[in-house]
Amino acid sequence: MAYHDGRREEIAADASASGTGDDPMAFPHDYHLGVWRDFLDAIEQRRPPRISGEEALKVHRLIDALLAAGDSDGKVAVVQ
Repeated sequence: MAYHDGRREEIAADASASGTGDDPMAFPHDYHLGVWRDFLDAIEQRRPPRISGEEALKVHRLIDALLAAGDSDGKVAVVQ
């Protein structure tokens, strides 16, 4: 992963459930654990979190649009 400030981080797949197959939402909370830890550290250290609420909301809007498109078999708008 490349950050806007020039930092780079390698992210590797793990052996957990992938969220594929019958239930695309079947993945463990481990994927979010790093974000949660960083958020709590940010509060403790009085700094902004690495992932802002604004950026997280963009992802959730995309997920909502993907689910809506799957339900409608058509195109949907991604609210920004």
